[in-house]
Amino acid sequence: QTHQFLDLIVLCAKKLKYHYGAIVGDRKQYRTYCELFERYNEMMVISDRVEGYYLDIAFEFAQSKSINEELLEKSKKRIPEVEAYIREYDNYWIHMLGFNIFGLVKQMESDYRGLLEVCQQAIEHFGNGSVKRGPLFNFTYKQIPCFLQLEMYSEARQAIHTCLRLTLEGTYNWIITLEYQVMYGFHSGDFQAAYEAIKPIRGYLDKMDPATREQCLILDAYVHFFIGTGDIIPTQPEVFRPARFMNEVPIFSKDKAGHHINILILQILHSLLKRRTQPTLAENEITTRRSALEMYVSRHLRGEYLKWARLFLRMLIQIPAGYFNPVNVRMKAAKDAELLKNAEQQWANQRSKLEPAPYAVLWDRALMLLEEERSPE
Repeated sequence: QTHQFLDLIVLCAKKLKYHYGAIVGDRKQYRTYCELFERYNEMMVISDRVEGYYLDIAFEFAQSKSINEELLEKSKKRIPEVEAYIREYDNYWIHMLGFNIFGLVKQMESDYRGLLEVCQQAIEHFGNGSVKRGPLFNFTYKQIPCFLQLEMYSEARQAIHTCLRLTLEGTYNWIITLEYQVMYGFHSGDFQAAYEAIKPIRGYLDKMDPATREQCLILDAYVHFFIGTGDIIPTQPEVFRPARFMNEVPIFSKDKAGHHINILILQILHSLLKRRTQPTLAENEITTRRSALEMYVSRHLRGEYLKWARLFLRMLIQIPAGYFNPVNVRMKAAKDAELLKNAEQQWANQRSKLEPAPYAVLWDRALMLLEEERSPE
């Protein structure tokens, strides 16, 4: 009962009520276990019901590429019922699932402040109980992207530090927390924090599942780009090999409307770095990719939830279209740059993480590289 294993409590109570009722004949014990069985069996039924609600919502949310209004309305109708269960039943799993349902609704509404409030309520709720580490990590971790979206960088840094204290080095939760530290560094302008986060991650790449490994490799490629632009001062010699990187991300290379976007962006950015010392080769690489990029944008980046990636890739296409002249490129990309600047950020799908590095920052560095004087070949 202390650890609230409902299925075990119900099973044991059922056996014991039979034992004291049919074999021993102890009325008091029989009544005790009858009441225990009824109470916890009812709680288990409610727990299974709330779990079903959560799984239905989470599954449909994960499959949606844009805001699903029907799912949102259906989920909101569940809230009063789930709130009543939380008040009535003192059960960890019911409460955990309930707060996760409330959080999913806020995510679907793109209500970052609302999600922060739900997470804080959950943290305070579970912080008073005996089971702390799991829920505290879960809901503190959910706050990090909200803080980043709202540009609450001090709070994001504190949430990251809290999550790291709740994890063990090398575990999955430790890795995904450091991933957010990398993104925090890019978004806040504290680029060195991104570098300090990626260094320990590198030591565990061979132990990760393929998808997590490729996500970390993409973040590392952005770190190397910012080393090249001078935003990050490395503490040791750093070498980035674009061809090797491409061979190490086969899964994400197939995700045409998802992670492949970052791979294409990184190809262009690292070619711009190469242009410092090998201008002809680098410009040929970028120019050769132009037609393929234009086709990719028109074929794979059609949905509203891909609007920001579509705008940014169209801006990058203007680099070869403007013949690498920064004035021409800036003029050709001006319309899309303005749309990107003024567009509201949307969190339409929890798979759509905010871009690892803000597109506005990447565009600024791309123009900076175009304006640099090149070394003679």
